[in-house]
This record gives sequence, C-alpha cells and structure tokens, in this order.
Amino acid sequence: MLFSRDITKPWIRSETPAAKKRRAALILKRLERAYPNAKIALKYQTPMQLLAAVIMSAQATDKKVNEITQTLFRKYRTADDFAGLDPRKLAQEIHAIGFYRAKALAIVTSARIIRWASEVMFGSETGTTSMRPSKSARMIIFSPPLTGNG
Repeated sequence: MLFSRDITKPWIRSETPAAKKRRAALILKRLERAYPNAKIALKYQTPMQLLAAVIMSAQATDKKVNEITQTLFRKYRTADDFAGLDPRKLAQEIHAIGFYRAKALAIVTSARIIRWASEVMFGSETGTTSMRPSKSARMIIFSPPLTGNG
C-alpha cells in the first residue's frame, strides 16, 4: 500500500511544524498576490450550504451546482436541516449531477457529524455543556494525526 510518506519529498517529511507554517504562509501570500480578487463561484448563505455545495461540485460544474442549490438551499439551510434528511431523498433532489447517491450520503453524513460535534462541544438541547469549547477545539486542532496504533 502506498502512503504519503512514500511519495513525499524527504525534506518535507523532516520539516518542523514551525517551518511548515512558514512555508504555508508563503504559499498563501503568493496565491493572494497571483489571484487578488479570487472568490468562490458557488452560491451559498451558510457554512453548511457551502460544505454541501463543495461536495456536490466534485466532477460537476459550478454552474450546474448553483442551478441545483438555488432550490435546494431554500429548503435546507443548517446542519440540522441536512442531518434530518434521508440520503435517498436528497439523492433524488440532486440527481442532475454525477455521483449523486455518494454525494447525498456524504452531505447527510457530514451534517450529522457536525450536529454531533456541536452537541458534544456546546451541550444538547437541555443547555448543559459537556466540554469547554475553547479547550476542546484547541485539542482537536493541535492534536497529532492518528497513527492507527490504538
């Protein structure tokens, strides 16, 4: 099986986290200079809608995705809206784009994960908080990648 460590350049593998951050910042600066007015072509109003549109845009044109999302996003705005869907129902609504079954499943699953994470981070409907959000977010963002060793 081929892993990223097998195809990554050795100097990247041995790069320190600080060096990676500096390199990433340099790349972003160059991209911003090269494309100063870059903006996303997908139409959305909420972060969940953006995620759904991005998932749908794989192997599809932005124009086609925008046609579908124009009516879809009137009905579904939040992660809760998408999480409550049966993936088969969503698949019927987005069938005009390729791989619609897999995309529908990915959208609904993503929404359910977001809803679950929100409940874990901020508490359930009862208003109880089960974690300190800022500490939990830092733990997730800055934790080392899983190695599969259990």
